[in-house]
Amino acid sequence: MNNVARPFESFPSAPNWFGADISAICKSLELYVYASRNKIVALNSNTLRVRYTFIGSQHKLHAIAVHDRTLATTGQDKTVRCWNLETGEFENGHIRHQVPYLAAICIVFP
Repeated sequence: MNNVARPFESFPSAPNWFGADISAICKSLELYVYASRNKIVALNSNTLRVRYTFIGSQHKLHAIAVHDRTLATTGQDKTVRCWNLETGEFENGHIRHQVPYLAAICIVFP
């Protein structure tokens, strides 16, 4: 059963269907990453098989962005979080906002 693709996990859940920034591609790791409610789902971008999932927010995620091997997420819980896409582990975050973020952008400084 582990080798069978699960098509219901290949697209976001209904609360995220109308979000413009809920998916991203990480070319270096061959991942297609999307937000599904408060969960992050990482698929192999070639086969669309689920590689891993993890909880990305306490509430609904509004936006995600990818740079290199880092994923930035923003959500209704007024946080910005950065995740390592190789491991799916939390790296850093910021929680001092008054309103939820609706977009995420990864900026690289030299």
